[in-house]
Amino acid sequence: MRSITNQLRTIILNRFPEARESSDLLRFLVQLLSRKLNDPASAFFLPHLIQQQRAPTYDPYEVNSWSISNIIDGMSGTFTKLKITGLSNASVQGLPMVSDNNVISGDGVFLKALKQPASIHITGTATLIQNDNGQRLSGAFSADLTEATVRVQIQLSDHGDQIQADVQEIRLHPPDKLTDIMKVSVNIDPNYDQFLNARINQNHKLKLIYEKIQGELTSPQTLHSFSELITKAINHIA
Repeated sequence: MRSITNQLRTIILNRFPEARESSDLLRFLVQLLSRKLNDPASAFFLPHLIQQQRAPTYDPYEVNSWSISNIIDGMSGTFTKLKITGLSNASVQGLPMVSDNNVISGDGVFLKALKQPASIHITGTATLIQNDNGQRLSGAFSADLTEATVRVQIQLSDHGDQIQADVQEIRLHPPDKLTDIMKVSVNIDPNYDQFLNARINQNHKLKLIYEKIQGELTSPQTLHSFSELITKAINHIA
């Protein structure tokens, strides 16, 4: 049997009497939670839980600005008033593992739980700045990510009479070719848009935007918010 604190063992057995039949209490708990998060008929269906998050909301999720150096060769970019949709279309992929120090490690996948939306969609305003003379071009910006998986790590512990879940990591799995799953569009000037979009949609330039999305997922605010989401769910699924 996995080594867990007596308090955590007591909490699990009190909340889930059926767990007495299991030789691994945490594995029992993780399997139960995964099923509930992936079940559209469950009150703990993950897309619905994410849609219910507040302060901040995560679908849509708003970002004040991103600054990206050399987003196009010779030009840096500032992206403002960003709105990201589609993050609630998420599910647990496969069976998470539980380590001996009570850390859950598993994969999440976006855009599979619901038929729509079919992409993580980002809109905002782009300002492109010439590095040599400071000339600015501004216009609409959008990006679509049609596939995304993440690695998630969660530390389980006891807190009073509650099970505490601390999300330690939400990390995207970057594909070899972002050009297969990601497209960016800037609409600044009909005379330049084709040129600018051809360059911003190169794999190494898309990676710069992808890393900004990663930064939002690993921010302390996001990790705290999803810790609260999982803690609440794991304490109420009985």
